[in-house]
Amino acid sequence: TGNWKRQPEIKNYASENIIFTGFLSNKKFSSLLANANAIITGTKREYTVLMSGWEAVAFVKPLAVTATTTLKSLFGNYATYYDWKNPESIANAIEKITTTKPNMEAHKKLEKQTIESFNRLSEKIKELF
Repeated sequence: TGNWKRQPEIKNYASENIIFTGFLSNKKFSSLLANANAIITGTKREYTVLMSGWEAVAFVKPLAVTATTTLKSLFGNYATYYDWKNPESIANAIEKITTTKPNMEAHKKLEKQTIESFNRLSEKIKELF
């Protein structure tokens, strides 16, 4: 999703399996995620958190992300990791996430960690006010 017109050359990669939707309303975006078989997302940068990764977790979808230290520490065993410079690594990740179910044990762990983090943050905010 997003404004592909910022990088029009990306449309060269469109196919029946890759569709550049452009901006979507919340309702359409949620529907797209709910009906997706899996989510693949990534970054070339370390210390980058991907909202799309958390959306995959929220919708309990198999997830493939780039193998950065940051993303590995965030998504643990829930995600499949790939090297963005290696086409075979990307293909293997896509194969894995489209043929397996999400790791529910890892999902429950992420859910628990997220709730605990939210509770700690909530307490800190209460202390400030």
